[in-house]
Amino acid sequence: MAFGLASCSTDKAVAEAEPASEHGRWGVAEATRDGAVTHMLDAAYFEFDTSRSVMTTNLVGEELAVNYVIDNQELLTPENQWFQRLEIRELSDSSLVLAGKVDRGFFTFALRPEEEGERPVLARPESSDAVPADDDPSDNRQMR
Repeated sequence: MAFGLASCSTDKAVAEAEPASEHGRWGVAEATRDGAVTHMLDAAYFEFDTSRSVMTTNLVGEELAVNYVIDNQELLTPENQWFQRLEIRELSDSSLVLAGKVDRGFFTFALRPEEEGERPVLARPESSDAVPADDDPSDNRQMR
């Protein structure tokens, strides 16, 4: 009986790790905020399900799933309160670059595809009070 429980748990973990679309999951390789490199988004990701036109991201701290449309080199998310439009500056098998206003800043995201099961490692402590050395110490808030 214990084997059956372990098997179900393993099957669920494998199913969750598999990309749901050809676009799949993209991790932040580098991000800039108002022109300066920032590490506050080192563990951020975007996951695209083109079959349902749903984008899932943890960009704002908590996981958020929104409907999206790609129109004329723009990623549009009209129902999203944090960003409604990101310019697609580059899209290839190995790179996706998005740029636009998010909350109160202008961000550029250089993304790379994540391998199945790959999880980014935070480059800083998980405490919300922790501020990376290269980020503005007067702005220690999450984008919320």
